Amino acid sequence: MEIYRKSGTHIILNNHHLFIDPLSHQDSDIGLVSHAHGDHVKIQSLEKFSQPIYMSRPTLEIINERSRKEFNKRKNIRIVENGDVIELNGIKIQVFDAGHCIGSLQFRISYKQKKIIYTGDFCIEARMGMQKGSILEGKNGTLITDSTYSDRKYVFPSRTDIYRDILKWIEAVLTNHNTAVIFARKLGTGQELTDLVNNSTLNCDICVHPSIFYHNLIHSNYYPLGNFQYRRNPFDKCLDDFVQEKTPKFKRKKVFLLPMFMYNKKYLPKLKNKYNTEAIAICTGWALTQNFSVQSFALSSHADHKNIQEYYVKSGAREILYF
Repeated sequence: MEIYRKSGTHIILNNHHLFIDPLSHQDSDIGLVSHAHGDHVKIQSLEKFSQPIYMSRPTLEIINERSRKEFNKRKNIRIVENGDVIELNGIKIQVFDAGHCIGSLQFRISYKQKKIIYTGDFCIEARMGMQKGSILEGKNGTLITDSTYSDRKYVFPSRTDIYRDILKWIEAVLTNHNTAVIFARKLGTGQELTDLVNNSTLNCDICVHPSIFYHNLIHSNYYPLGNFQYRRNPFDKCLDDFVQEKTPKFKRKKVFLLPMFMYNKKYLPKLKNKYNTEAIAICTGWALTQNFSVQSFALSSHADHKNIQEYYVKSGAREILYF
């Protein structure tokens, strides 16, 4: 057995080559995609694949929207879901939900006495808008897992506490302002916040940026998020309409959800000038260690150090490898 990293994770087992989360095209027998985030799958690599490549249906739908291509028509794309099993000449690949974002998967790979768990990015906490991921058994095997917040300094508040703090902040902002602006990841926490606000007692509208809008639409096909509004081309990534008030007028006060890539020197000063710094927040796990110029909350769709260690212990794995 051989495991190595090269534009993705490679596992050589029983003379077969498994390529997980391909960021480039390389020779292999099959490909596995854990989820649709750009640091786990590249459109250009998928276009060059001729071997079978497995992913969930939501992941495929997101890739289709992002690329504006119809990958579902490619014969080598295979759809799998929680509970499915892929067989490859004695190798068994079991598929499970990962709880990171809609369509995210983790894999348990078995051959004779060898076991490998590949979690991808995962979350084992119950969350708004998502089912939590499972901890897979892999006694005496190898656990390959997410290193994003693996350092012991990253221990997030409980979802109960962080939800309470976010809603309390929104309520305070909307007492003095018409709009609360929140930066969040377009796939993951964007949907979590949409569901959180919709299921709260806040009497406000939710307006989302196009890049969050189409993820919300796909997510809602599998787990309804409630109401969210945006009236422009969902592929338009321009924020000028928010800043220049070209959006439709809403009757109630509102929460704007904006993607993380808009948190930059170009747009942040305009937003602060228009909505006031106190009405802007950012949701990211990096809030524990980085100083942001706006209100920050340590809300993340990733596992923290505590969750990763819990997974390692409960899985029974002999070793842990971080990707």
